[in-house]
Order: sequence, then structure tokens, then C-alpha cells
Amino acid sequence: MVIFGVKCKVVKMSGRDVYGQEIRGSVTNEKCAVVKLKQTSQHTTVRVDSGATRAGADELASSVVLLMPLSTKALVDDMIEMATGEKLRVISKRLRYTVLGKLDHYEIGCETD
Repeated sequence: MVIFGVKCKVVKMSGRDVYGQEIRGSVTNEKCAVVKLKQTSQHTTVRVDSGATRAGADELASSVVLLMPLSTKALVDDMIEMATGEKLRVISKRLRYTVLGKLDHYEIGCETD
């Protein structure tokens, strides 16, 4: 049994404008359960042939997993705005079952936007 206690908003993305900016669609208030909300800074190389100095940069990497009820409106590429201010992009949506085989909730994989 999952307790969905964290308030969030699901923002539907309805395409892009002539400048390539995303157009926000309808907003739905929902609740979710946070499984993992981790942000780290990782070192990455700038180029493959970066030379002897091995120049590099730091990039922000995030790993976010949310549980949402079966009634959720969230789809892949939609945005989820958490009550704490984080803006997340949905990158995966998987059904999860109880041990008795009944549909229970969705596992939503996200990245920070």
C-alpha cells in the first residue's frame, strides 16, 4: 500500500512554438510519493580529444523516482512541479502491481528540468 502525501502539479506539454519553446497546457493538482530525489554534480570531459590537460566540466545529474496513483494524468515528456519548487520532466512511466497481481500505482522516472 502506498500513501500519496506529497502535493504536486502535472503540467501537460502541448507542443512547441515557432521559437522552439515548449507550450504549457493544462495543469492538474495531484499527490505523489517520493522514492528518490537525488541531485549530484558529476565530472565530465569536454571533448574526446581534450589533450594532455584532460580538460573537463561539471554537470548536474539527477535521479528522481516518484510513485503516483492510477488516476494520474502524467505522461512521458510532461512536467511535474513539486510543492517544494522542483520542476521535473517525466522520462518513464511504469505500471506496478501488488503481490496479489492487482494494478496498484505508477512508478514515474524523472529528470530535473
